[in-house]
Amino acid sequence: MVFVVALLGASVASAQTSPVVVGADEGSRMRPIARMVGSRWMATCEVPTPPAVRRGTPQRPAVVASGDTVIDAIRYVPRGGKEWQQIEAAVRTVFLQRETQQNVAPATLGRVAIDVETLSTGGPAGSSSIYYFRASKTVHDSRAENISSEEADVDPPGDLRIEVIGWLRAAADRVTPLGTNATLSWEQAEDRPVSGTRRSVLTPIGILRSPAGTVWVMQDHVGDGSWFALYDVGAGGVRMIMRSDSVEC
Repeated sequence: MVFVVALLGASVASAQTSPVVVGADEGSRMRPIARMVGSRWMATCEVPTPPAVRRGTPQRPAVVASGDTVIDAIRYVPRGGKEWQQIEAAVRTVFLQRETQQNVAPATLGRVAIDVETLSTGGPAGSSSIYYFRASKTVHDSRAENISSEEADVDPPGDLRIEVIGWLRAAADRVTPLGTNATLSWEQAEDRPVSGTRRSVLTPIGILRSPAGTVWVMQDHVGDGSWFALYDVGAGGVRMIMRSDSVEC
């Protein structure tokens, strides 16, 4: 996944001398994510020691790390509140900018509302400055109920979806994008899975804070499969550090 970023310059620097092992607590098992030695992140099959009280589930894993690494839980911003309204306005502005790059007729998109699906951050309300969002527009095929079988064989009905995800920084009553990614997809109506989706769904599960900087731990779903990725997120921009599926355990 490629992000349009403000700056891709800084590498992760670390003052830590002992390795940090990061895993995902899914309740019944711990899944390895990554290991950091010095300033270098790498894939691993190691897992940190599970906590005495397991907090994760397969649907929402909890991040666990060795050493003194501080982990912020993900906080979902309540829809409709003052905090939501402030960030939502910036999300909509970013979405409108990115949708023009998808080569879809403006008349088609103009009649569809933007759905800000999720807005999350770390730390308590009032202390956060970086937010992750997912927003979309879905254009439903108006022929779906009236199309003949002959027409469906040639041009099957389906939904067109534009999705924009990314991070925003709020400071001094101003919200600016750090890095965003836009995707255009089409899903044939009759091929939709009974549950879940065939598109990628990137979800934050925790934030690592250390002298190395701020790293967002993300879970990516496609169908029944899932893996994890680390994103270095800061005032300078966003970059993916690594994915957990780069090694066979």
